[in-house]
Amino acid sequence: MSERWDNELFEQFVRLRDDLRAAKRVKDYQQVQQLGLNILELNKRAGFIKIFTPIFLKHIADASMRLNDSTTAIKYLKAAREAFKERQLSPDDWQKDIAMIDRKLEKLESNQLKCPDCGNEITDTRGGVQPYNDFDDYLGFRCVKCKRTFADEEIEKIAGK
Repeated sequence: MSERWDNELFEQFVRLRDDLRAAKRVKDYQQVQQLGLNILELNKRAGFIKIFTPIFLKHIADASMRLNDSTTAIKYLKAAREAFKERQLSPDDWQKDIAMIDRKLEKLESNQLKCPDCGNEITDTRGGVQPYNDFDDYLGFRCVKCKRTFADEEIEKIAGK
């Protein structure tokens, strides 16, 4: 049984899509991320619209890259690649998009520093104050999972410099 058409949900999608395009034009990448997530959420409630989600996953990933959030970018690039592959009717369908995503993933993953203890990403928090709790306001290189901190010398060794 197919879902009934709902003009209100469709109009909401059109507004979100247009707002996302406008946010991309003015380079408001946090807004692009939020609108992309809103569209993905709407897709769950409005399957009858048949929103082509890989494109919005790609928009979220691109915005994350612009915001220097490589972990989120990698997550959404991988999701976009899988979604494009699911929609392939022939081997050539979406090949250009999949190849572009693979190149971006390769670049992001090769630039990502990995913690030798747990294998998760090491981030550089020197650009701003990002306290993890009341007692921890360390600014420098830190593993996102185990919270280990790294001196510049350790980072150079990990990066292979």
